[in-house]
Amino acid sequence: MQEMNDNIDDLIVLFLHRELSETKNDELNKWIGASDNNKALFERLTDQKWVSAELDSFRHYNEDTGWKKVMERLTSDVASTKKDIRNNKIKMQFLLKRIAVAASLLLLTGLGSYFLLSNRLQREINIVKTIQPVKDIQAPKGSKAMIILANGNKLYLDSLSNGALTYQGNVSVMKLTDGQVIYGSAIEMANKKMQYNTLTNPRGSAVVPITLSDGTKVWLNSASSLKYPVTFSKRDRKVELSGEAYFEVAHNKTKPFKVVTNNNSLDQEIKVLGTHFNVNSYTDESTTKTTLLEGSIKISNGNHFLADVLLAPGQQSVLQSNGLNVYAADIEEAVAWKNGYFQFNESDLSTIMRQLSRWYNIDVVFEGNKHPAEVFHFKASKNISLTKMLEMLELNDINFKIEGRTLIVKS
Repeated sequence: MQEMNDNIDDLIVLFLHRELSETKNDELNKWIGASDNNKALFERLTDQKWVSAELDSFRHYNEDTGWKKVMERLTSDVASTKKDIRNNKIKMQFLLKRIAVAASLLLLTGLGSYFLLSNRLQREINIVKTIQPVKDIQAPKGSKAMIILANGNKLYLDSLSNGALTYQGNVSVMKLTDGQVIYGSAIEMANKKMQYNTLTNPRGSAVVPITLSDGTKVWLNSASSLKYPVTFSKRDRKVELSGEAYFEVAHNKTKPFKVVTNNNSLDQEIKVLGTHFNVNSYTDESTTKTTLLEGSIKISNGNHFLADVLLAPGQQSVLQSNGLNVYAADIEEAVAWKNGYFQFNESDLSTIMRQLSRWYNIDVVFEGNKHPAEVFHFKASKNISLTKMLEMLELNDINFKIEGRTLIVKS
């Protein structure tokens, strides 16, 4: 068996807590690559199925017996010979217990923490397993979204099987094979307390489609959240959006659909009966943009200092601190994110970096006193890695450096 580093337990604990520096990441990679046993041990400690089994089995034992069972299962099929185990028995037991404690403490805080941990491990396992440090950052392959239920419980969608997820009153919540979430149709609320759910889609997560209980379809972009009632009232259908979403509203002439946003104290309400439109209201943007594809919508300002605006298909409203204006829309650019593309038409570098930050889950730092003044016009698939995306920008004499999950822009 490969002689163990004295601090290998520290490195794996740091990995579990997402606190590995680039130097320590290199050190961990070298240890993993030093022997098949090291690799097998590491993979078991960071394997979602193994962690899940430990969560289930640990609850059936007292603490001492539980740890004994953990170490028995952890070492099974890991060491190549019994002699290896005997020669390293003390160090092996100390190592395994230290790491197992770190992993299990996260697990045993509750089911929600288990899903959070398993999501984290699933995202990061590929970074270390490659043996060599990974400099590139890949595009998200799936959703890391969660639904916060009315009772405060959380459903982590990528950790749940397809089919019925839960019931909210008389409404079923289903997850389909394509990842779409569907709320079953229900009887309208009548003099009953409204129950609200919130769909949250973090940075570095793919687009999440959801069908609300009235049949309205919503696509939620990364770094966005949507708060909505489980069942709409008899008077109207109102949701609250932070970030970006595309709506295909089910038509109901007696009950308008309303989308409320608040971007840096700029309140906006969109009122529709049935139509297709896109809303971009990220808090790190200085404007809220609403783009209409089909039907008609009315834009109202919550602060009441601006007149209502009616949009026609092909128009875009832009709400900012000095007013609400209407322009001819670039429809393709507005909904490119939903269709799997980045599209920038005369966009400055800061605007582009904000989109990359949300999609790749990175922090962006500009090195220097001022941002580059160039504007860019290009279209690219959102499935490409970060370095492939940056190659297009580097043609304009802009240099980049990736350190962990931080992108440094050098102009």
